[in-house]
Amino acid sequence: MGSGAPTDSEQRKTDNFVYHPLQMIPLIVLLVFFAALRCAGLLGMTALNNADLPLRIALCLMFLVTASAHWGRGRADLIRMVPPAMPRAALLVTVTDVLEILGAAGLLIPATASAAAACLACFSWRSFLRTSAPPASISPSLAVPRPASPCEPRSRPSSWRLSSH
Repeated sequence: MGSGAPTDSEQRKTDNFVYHPLQMIPLIVLLVFFAALRCAGLLGMTALNNADLPLRIALCLMFLVTASAHWGRGRADLIRMVPPAMPRAALLVTVTDVLEILGAAGLLIPATASAAAACLACFSWRSFLRTSAPPASISPSLAVPRPASPCEPRSRPSSWRLSSH
């Protein structure tokens, strides 16, 4: 405990995905802070007595937590995730981190909140696609073209025939 490195009891491997409880921290931050800020609004803080501002603040905090991964022990893993065809992987990780921080800050400014939300949504979707189907697992399957398997025509079962009454 305390070292931060996952132990066997903390880590569970399923197929090609390694689950670690710390992966849930951004979601927990989002839910806990949204609930707390929303409750504060319901208890009398008029600025927070809506869903919009508490959600923007909670999302900002969540994105700041995820951006912190670019600077800690996970930085080397993020650099290794960059496809080899892309130059200067460390710089790309740094740039995406800065953009994530700017997007999180943009959520708090009413004039830029919509644009920041759209950019962060695109950024998050790209990250989701990158981690759910990494190029390392796709490239080998695309390297060897395979002929399409023949599909034999099927006849309809006799029960599908229209009866003539």
